[in-house]
Amino acid sequence: MQGIEGKILIVDDDVTLRILLSTLLKASNFQAEAVADLAEMKKAIRRRTYDAVLLDLMLGDEESLSAIPILVSEAPTTKIIMMSAYGTIEVAVDAMEKGAAAFISKGKEPDKIIAELKKRLAKPKIQAATANNYGIIGCSKSINNVIEKMQVYSSVDTSLFISGETGTGKEFVARAIHAASEANQERFEAINCGSFSDSALEDELLGTKDQKGLFEVCSKGTLLLNEIEALSGNIQEKILRVLKIREIRSNTTGKLVKIGTRLIASSKHELPQLKSSGKLRMDFLNEISVLTIDLAPLRDCREDIPLLTNHFVDFYSQKFNKKISPITLELEARLRNNPWTGNIRELKQAVERAVVLAADDRIAVESLFPDSTAPSGNQKKTATNSYEKSLSEAKQDFELRYLQHLLESTRGNISEMARISGRYRTDIYRLLTKHGVVWEEFRPEQSADDEG
Repeated sequence: MQGIEGKILIVDDDVTLRILLSTLLKASNFQAEAVADLAEMKKAIRRRTYDAVLLDLMLGDEESLSAIPILVSEAPTTKIIMMSAYGTIEVAVDAMEKGAAAFISKGKEPDKIIAELKKRLAKPKIQAATANNYGIIGCSKSINNVIEKMQVYSSVDTSLFISGETGTGKEFVARAIHAASEANQERFEAINCGSFSDSALEDELLGTKDQKGLFEVCSKGTLLLNEIEALSGNIQEKILRVLKIREIRSNTTGKLVKIGTRLIASSKHELPQLKSSGKLRMDFLNEISVLTIDLAPLRDCREDIPLLTNHFVDFYSQKFNKKISPITLELEARLRNNPWTGNIRELKQAVERAVVLAADDRIAVESLFPDSTAPSGNQKKTATNSYEKSLSEAKQDFELRYLQHLLESTRGNISEMARISGRYRTDIYRLLTKHGVVWEEFRPEQSADDEG
């Protein structure tokens, strides 16, 4: 059986086009869902992860460009493909700057839209930083333990529980295990339990008369339940029954269907916490956690940060057609010391931003850490006043303070300033000239012997 090309959400107010695109996508081995407006789109992306969203520029009287930042924030791994029958170059550029991956004219034949979609979803060939078959990047003891477990767990279909803070890669690990299993050509679906009401979640899992449930859809594949701490007792009981008897009566056909679904559950809470909280039934927790994987936060495996960073630099360099050099030792130290409360996801987004904003082949510190200049002490008054300035003026003030700090710490050594800031010497000279800074004044005075 051929693997699924990807899960696509169509957002278009034209019902005819929604049906046409859905039909063509399914014929091209995509999973497709369609909604008519931005409100329904927001509900959909909070319930499920999509590989791409086909978003019409005009939805009735509503322009959808404002929705791009929402998609980028709430579905950072989803590609955004804008569609329009009358979009201008200016609109296309605006969409791309906001985060869209492509802008497609509705004037194209529908099959060309499908071809463009396949092109945009093609994964760049990135060389992994570690030698494993799962795309896991890292060398820490925690990562090696996870890889060892994945090697064992991918060969069986026993229920699995994955815990880890937000951004540690729970869904990534679940998908990697599925991809390495014998069921890799079967369906993989992920659903966020906390995004549904009780009745809506039951419909999603067990189906309605018009739609198969995810247990039936993934009857030979893998189903990932995210945020299981949100499950009600009623839903837990229904899932338990499916897992025990391994069959359901299809609501679409009325026939009994054998269920061979591998269930993977995940939570930001560790298993002992869930058991002690009493929110979930003990028999349910025992059933879904025969095997377990605990993903450590990034702050506990800092030796992985340089590998991950350079991996993401390579990835986004290819994506944005740039040639960015590996990170410097100084920048590596700064990255290692950052708290990374958002874990790998936060690091990935920081590197993406830095690559996009890079003016040359070096990543700038201020692009990686845009909020790192928080004032303290006698700087608080100046910082408060800076909020009353325009954004452009505030940026100029920061640039000047940053240059002055570098000049003082390096004693006017331009080469050292360039190395620390990740910029070229010519960039430093240009910035100093721009701000009227006499950099020679910061250099130590030379003795007569030095001058001779």
